[in-house]
Amino acid sequence: MLNWSVIKRSSQLTDKVLKLLSIISVGFMEVNPYRRQEGNKNKRTDVNKEQSIAAPEEHLKLAVQVLTSKSCSEEGLEDATALLFNLSNCPDPSRQLILKLLLEGAMELANVVCDHIKDLLMEMKVLNRELRRNSVEEQPSTSTGGSRWVLLDRYVFTNESVVITAPSKVKAGSDLQLPSMAALVSKTSSQAFFLRILKVIVQIREAVRLVNNKKTSNQNSESSVDTGNTNQVSESGEDKLPLLSESLVLDHLWETLSACLLELEYTPDQHAVLVLQPAVEAFFLVHSSSSTSRYRHLNTNTENREVVPDLTPVSPIYSDNEGTSQSEAAINTSWDIQPPPQKTLPPDQLKFLKFAETHRTVLNQILRQTTTHLADGPFSVLVDHTRVLDFDVKRRYFRTELERMDEGIRREELAVHVRRNNVFEDSFRELHRRNADEWKNRFYIVFEGEEGQDAGGLLREWYVIISREIFNPMYALFTVSPGDRVTYMINSSSHCNPNHLCYYKFVGRVIAKAIYDNKLLECYFTRSFYKHILGILVKHTDMESEDYSFYKGLVYLTEHNIADLGYELTFSTEVNEFGVNDVRDLIPNGRNIVVTEETKLEYIRLVCQMKMTGAIRKQLNAFLEGFYDIIPKQLISIFNEQELELLISGLPNVDIEDLKANTEYHKYNANSLQIQWFWRALRGFDQADRAKFLQFVTGTSKVPLQGFAALEGMNGIQKFQIHREDRSTDRLPSAHTCFNQLDLPVYETYDKLRTNLLKAIHECSEGFGFA
Repeated sequence: MLNWSVIKRSSQLTDKVLKLLSIISVGFMEVNPYRRQEGNKNKRTDVNKEQSIAAPEEHLKLAVQVLTSKSCSEEGLEDATALLFNLSNCPDPSRQLILKLLLEGAMELANVVCDHIKDLLMEMKVLNRELRRNSVEEQPSTSTGGSRWVLLDRYVFTNESVVITAPSKVKAGSDLQLPSMAALVSKTSSQAFFLRILKVIVQIREAVRLVNNKKTSNQNSESSVDTGNTNQVSESGEDKLPLLSESLVLDHLWETLSACLLELEYTPDQHAVLVLQPAVEAFFLVHSSSSTSRYRHLNTNTENREVVPDLTPVSPIYSDNEGTSQSEAAINTSWDIQPPPQKTLPPDQLKFLKFAETHRTVLNQILRQTTTHLADGPFSVLVDHTRVLDFDVKRRYFRTELERMDEGIRREELAVHVRRNNVFEDSFRELHRRNADEWKNRFYIVFEGEEGQDAGGLLREWYVIISREIFNPMYALFTVSPGDRVTYMINSSSHCNPNHLCYYKFVGRVIAKAIYDNKLLECYFTRSFYKHILGILVKHTDMESEDYSFYKGLVYLTEHNIADLGYELTFSTEVNEFGVNDVRDLIPNGRNIVVTEETKLEYIRLVCQMKMTGAIRKQLNAFLEGFYDIIPKQLISIFNEQELELLISGLPNVDIEDLKANTEYHKYNANSLQIQWFWRALRGFDQADRAKFLQFVTGTSKVPLQGFAALEGMNGIQKFQIHREDRSTDRLPSAHTCFNQLDLPVYETYDKLRTNLLKAIHECSEGFGFA
């Protein structure tokens, strides 16, 4: 009937026929090939019967042509999809034939979609040229052309930007409307049908994979009885289905899509990217549906991928078990001065990650405007690659996951009675024996001797008070970092407090509970402490704020031959734990192994990690145990250390004029052209960007209460400094957080200064010359 001319001419008739066929085809799903075994018939004859039943190719081709020719409405599209999926439950020849026809149809539609995107690309290029021409004319007063609501990542060696907030409003009249968009946005566009075909293909491939796995398991069971050899059969079964990207070679489409997304990135209309959302989803389906599952399978059989087991600080070598096993030593070798070597990933996986990195801005704009939860939608694969997600997208996913964890659980109120002058001790007494589920209840704060009823205000006040009491020197839990005298680190001498480990577990729960309740704390910790929470291995650069003299010794060691030291170094170090000095081996029998010029970088890596964790391993374990009781480590680890600080402490208000009034110049002056360009660029940043810059040059986003005149460094009050860097204008700006110092090269143009400043914050915020 689908081939009748009268049906083809009417989309309404086509829809009705598809509806009828989809209902009839439901019966195919009820056909169970194993019913034929009820009469104790031979299984081998069943297979032959099953293979003998196959739908005619010309009939299947008609069903696929409905999709490729777009001869039905949106409702008909749903029915055609259901029809093909139901038919895929037929015997294997029909299933393979449907797949083959769908792949051919997808290739045809891909060419049409590519042409439509090319038309949009040409119009976008013309539009962007006009926008750039207009922006150049208006540039003298402001420089907001490249300013985005982006917080560039200070802490990692990746091309990664972190968006804190998205623009809340789009300027009136900035909606992008181009003639070529009509062919892409209609409900029956080639783009929509192309995406639907791909979804059907993925569903059918999944059905084929399940059938193959069932056959493989049956063959394995038979061969294990006969020969005991199962490896060969299982391997062949796994490789029967090629990757979808190998079956669909659409490089021309993805290249065109990528070029168009780059053009859309610069449009003032934040919603314009939604025009190509189906095509972006199509790319994800093709490159992530099969490759990521295989990638995950590989990862489960290999070493952990940047995941540290729960309740362990930073590195397994600092567990409570003494000594270092060979497996632990192997894990340690991945912690290095330079970025760890890239794992060998399948080409399909590399292509997917490159696309996500290149179009991170556009991708996050799409995610920001979708109402579907990230873990449920077409971009669910990004849950395993959160480094390409902006902070606000991560935070929304994080909060939704927390809500899902409590789904179906009724939370009661938990009264906490405290005296205002003894909040920490009273809270500890009331809560430390409560289990993790009770901590997730809503705290109802009662200040004894006061009549206030807690409708939320007393809880906020309780968080403010207890976040200050955490750092009370009387409890000896945390000490101010000597590097910046602002952030806090675990006190290695906390053993003077006999209850310190219980207190650390309590503090871990308090901080996690504040995140759980979406409340902000006045807590600012060192970079290494945030890394401990996230399970990220600490690096040599983290030592600068914790022990600057030791850090300078490492700089000297890297810049000179080890023979110039005048004494012999071994792979061991002295650690003070609980007031007792103890010599620890960095590697097995390390105290008897001499450090050489070839192994000195490995020594630096290991000694830094031991220095920053060896003396506080028990305190750290206690804190993390409490923290992970409330928030699972796997969930909190989607953030990086910079984002975690903002999650705990919030976004500050950075006054650029106050910072400028309290800035010192070295080999520059306030009228230098580069200095004027610098302040012009900084004024173009929004508050999120300014907070990131503050993290870059001072090590924390905290703004002094008295303003930047009270900014502190390792030697006390230390104003922000800008030093002239005369070596080369090809170098990027660098920072020294202990001195609140920015080294700024003498760039020739404003654009180069701004670009390199962002790139420095973006990529090269760590390190002292090891790259």
